[in-house]
Amino acid sequence: MNKLSFDPESADPGSTVTAPQRLAAVAATGLLDTPPEEAFDRVTRLAARVLGVPVTFLSLVDRGRDFYKSQFGFGEPLASSRQLEGLTFCHYAIVSDGPFVLDDTTKDPVFREVPTVVSLGVRAYAGIPLRSADGQALGSFCAIDFQPKRWSAADIEVLTELAQSALREIHLRMAVERTLQLNEELRLANEQLRALATTDALTGLKNRHYFEQSLEANLDLLGRSASPLSL
Repeated sequence: MNKLSFDPESADPGSTVTAPQRLAAVAATGLLDTPPEEAFDRVTRLAARVLGVPVTFLSLVDRGRDFYKSQFGFGEPLASSRQLEGLTFCHYAIVSDGPFVLDDTTKDPVFREVPTVVSLGVRAYAGIPLRSADGQALGSFCAIDFQPKRWSAADIEVLTELAQSALREIHLRMAVERTLQLNEELRLANEQLRALATTDALTGLKNRHYFEQSLEANLDLLGRSASPLSL
């Protein structure tokens, strides 16, 4: 089930983790270093409850660190810092062709060397890679246990479905952010057009079109307020 795009005995996922295009895609989510949000926390809570595991999380793999946009079950200080530096199982998950699953991390000579096996006591891991619309690996949606666990096909199916829910939320946030950006660009373009329509390009002074607009507006005001107007 853990289909890697490389041989873990002879290589590590470092080149994928540090690839500029992938890092740009992670930054483009706009989620790095943002506070926890219920829309994501709801999914990690549900994953832990359904799978019966102590820890679940949504990890965005940045340069040199994993940032946890959402987590359930981490102890301190990780629960507060929400990031972990160095090699993690998420690095293997993002280069996997599908779900990356380990029933017992200590049974493999490569994976037992991953620092979190010692620092966090990770014994079982299941991670679903999360990819952008153009296929860039953003991170993973993961579940871990502190004792060996035989992950069933149903477990992985549930984890995959919940991972897709989290990914849809990421894509939705990106679409909303892009819409806001386009609206701002349109507003600025309209301001520039208005400036071009009312300003003389050579002198920078207001032109005849602006004069006529101002005159019409003031005449309208005069008609409604019966105030005097001089020209």
